[in-house]
Amino acid sequence: MKCYAKINIGLNILDKRQDGYHNIETIFAPVDIYDEIEFEDSDEILMESNIDWLPLDEKNICFKAAKILHEKYAPGKGIKIILTKKSPIGAGLGGGSSDGAAVLKELNVRWNLKLSHIELSEIALSLGSDVPYFLKNGVAYAKGRGELLSYLDVELPYYIVVVYPNLAVSTKWA
Repeated sequence: MKCYAKINIGLNILDKRQDGYHNIETIFAPVDIYDEIEFEDSDEILMESNIDWLPLDEKNICFKAAKILHEKYAPGKGIKIILTKKSPIGAGLGGGSSDGAAVLKELNVRWNLKLSHIELSEIALSLGSDVPYFLKNGVAYAKGRGELLSYLDVELPYYIVVVYPNLAVSTKWA
């Protein structure tokens, strides 16, 4: 499964919320940078990655997504998640969020959970502000924390060049 990253076309930070997040306005647009995830049946939740220092437990968004679905909807189910990280970490491209959304979508089907888009979106939001965006494909106007989405029927008429200076920045810090 390819998990595409995104860019923010403009970012208007409106104000700080009581919960510590910020209200924003932005446009999310997918880019052709992606991670890959493979899934294998397992008796428990396991993870592997090509990045040796990446956490493979509750600190990893993919693991968290699987654990939430396992505990709330599918006790007794397990999965092995094999993550090949290609998108830069800490670049603001939402690579981890895309990966977490991919796990939610795949396990919803694989475990026959039949969760609606609204139910998946609520779980996605508990994982991160932009995770709900990655449940669907396309360009979206986002507000709130980034979870209030209006998908736009638009094709971007130009190329986007992404330059990554090999400098990771924590979203929480930024």
